[in-house]
Amino acid sequence: REIIKQIEEYVNVPLHINEVNEKILSNEIVNLKEKEEREKFFAGVMKTHISNSLYSFSFGTKDGEYYGARKNLENEIEIMLNDSSTEGNSWYYSVNDNLTSKELTTKAGKFDPRTRAWYIAAVENDGPVFAPVYKHFVMDDLTLSASIPVYDNNQKFLGVLGSHITLGRINQFLEEI
Repeated sequence: REIIKQIEEYVNVPLHINEVNEKILSNEIVNLKEKEEREKFFAGVMKTHISNSLYSFSFGTKDGEYYGARKNLENEIEIMLNDSSTEGNSWYYSVNDNLTSKELTTKAGKFDPRTRAWYIAAVENDGPVFAPVYKHFVMDDLTLSASIPVYDNNQKFLGVLGSHITLGRINQFLEEI
């Protein structure tokens, strides 16, 4: 029973993160157009959830931009960016002490969040959902994502918020418990 309880809590982390932060974005408490504010928001969420469960926390816009933060293989937080400045490629940056981007660490390939299982599942479900497991874009791992569509106060669709866990991290957690 204790193991099942721990697994349920582990799996509920991404759902909870999305539920709380969806309200922050829909009420425009964080302005995603402001680079520093956006970076501190995503890196702050990752820093707050210090457990190894969460791989990344991100937002894919209706226009195909992608913002967020992740934990790299060394478990260090990095900022994720994909917009017109990256020409549709995903770039990853190390993080300063003030939770803003420092230096470019990785340039990954073209990435459109609107084509990803987690984005599509949230749009089709029009609410919180776990997407089917899929191959991760950068790492050689499978990913389980909780996602939720985000609308502004006028019910205009803004994009999809996602919290992502790799199956490798789930396996590590199961081995620990």
